[in-house]
Amino acid sequence: MQFKFETKRQGRCLAEAEHRGGYIEVYIGYDQSTVPKSVTYELYIADEPLPKQIPEGGALQDATRIAINHFQAMTSKNGEVYTFRCSRITARWSGTLYNKLVR
Repeated sequence: MQFKFETKRQGRCLAEAEHRGGYIEVYIGYDQSTVPKSVTYELYIADEPLPKQIPEGGALQDATRIAINHFQAMTSKNGEVYTFRCSRITARWSGTLYNKLVR
């Protein structure tokens, strides 16, 4: 699932989230106007809700908000990969996500 968002530090960005086995991978592309750069987050979410309690799209959006929260707060280098172990209380980004509805 793809999302567009904007931060003060990096401007307009693109996030792509998908399930990869036991974790959710969130790819964030930024600095698209010059040389495209990217950061990848591998999120292992503990104490998940019961199956069918949250739809897949909601889970991917939630994981994307966790990754964006870290991305906008910290400086990142092109190509970095972060691995997080998250829970229900992990901080989420509160900005606006625009869903591109691409599969």
